[in-house]
Amino acid sequence: MGPPGAAGAALVLVTEDAPPLNMVGPDGKITGIVTELFRKALDEAKIDYSITAYPWARAYSMAERHADTCVYSTSWTEQRAPLFKWIGPFVTDGWALFGRPESPTLSSLEDAREAVIGGYFGGASTVYLQQLGFKVDQTKDNFLNLKKLVAHRIDYWVDGISAAHYVARRAGVGDLVQVVTFKEIKLGIACNLAVPDETIEKLNGIVLRMLQDGTYAAIVSQYE
Repeated sequence: MGPPGAAGAALVLVTEDAPPLNMVGPDGKITGIVTELFRKALDEAKIDYSITAYPWARAYSMAERHADTCVYSTSWTEQRAPLFKWIGPFVTDGWALFGRPESPTLSSLEDAREAVIGGYFGGASTVYLQQLGFKVDQTKDNFLNLKKLVAHRIDYWVDGISAAHYVARRAGVGDLVQVVTFKEIKLGIACNLAVPDETIEKLNGIVLRMLQDGTYAAIVSQYE
């Protein structure tokens, strides 16, 4: 295993439990759509790596501060773009507010200005709403956000579309309502600026091919 930061050397990958893209099983094994895709890419590139799950805010901070570290799955935003070197994006998703069947219909995000919104601590969608002046009740567990929504403790829950519906399916909640979609997002892997360009370019090339040759689609089908 080469020195951190050297081309082809070890990468420290950090993530969170946010199914279905990255998830921690009962045995502690980290799986998920993006995890499996990136493991294949790293193995093909012959790059040693480790993967560890942390709370999102900590994982994100580690990738900002440590030269050999990448964090995923990370929403690409204009603010974040220059802070990292990016692999991907390879997932296009959206941010939405989710409610109960009886939740009022919203014509825009602004209609929820006075609502109590539950969000994931440090998540990009939470930060986005906070920057717009919305008050977001934050938790470190999206399953808890869903429970709070069902229990009428919050009016809406903000999250990525695929993640929210996956969490609802796992929890047996079949009547989650996507009240309003307010932003398209792209997800990728954000690496510290000190990670060599050669490493980023090599992995981007492999990931792009996997997106085109059916490898990614086959992985996604396993989580549907």
